[in-house]
Amino acid sequence: MCHEELSIRLSRRDVVCQLVKPPTFVPLLLPGTPGQLVTRYDVTALAIRQQVLPPGFPSTKVYAYGGLVEDAGDPSTLRISFSTPGPTFEATRGKDIFVRYHNALIGPHIFPVDPTLMFANPNGIPTPTPTSMPSSRRRSGTTTTPSQ
Repeated sequence: MCHEELSIRLSRRDVVCQLVKPPTFVPLLLPGTPGQLVTRYDVTALAIRQQVLPPGFPSTKVYAYGGLVEDAGDPSTLRISFSTPGPTFEATRGKDIFVRYHNALIGPHIFPVDPTLMFANPNGIPTPTPTSMPSSRRRSGTTTTPSQ
């Protein structure tokens, strides 16, 4: 079957999984400067299993974001929820929001990680130590060697 026939067959097929509007994070309103409230969201990253493929296929391990959420501003739907893509934020132009992230991911990373990046080393692989100091940090007229 050629690609054109395949795309025609797929376009006539009934939609199995409807797209849904993701839930919205619920903010915490905390006291800030006198008379002001600070809007803060608490977001947690967590490994979960989610049905990404159509029904009948197994669920997939994903890294999800979640926390306290509600649907379309309806407080009766208040719950803790994790998903990928994660819940959304509602913000007003000109008004600051603060997001506090919590890392609840445990175990080895499911994606390859470059251990030479100091800030990206979730598996604790030893990082190479630089053998020379950047020129911007050296005193004028000096050089650095591994023995110094």
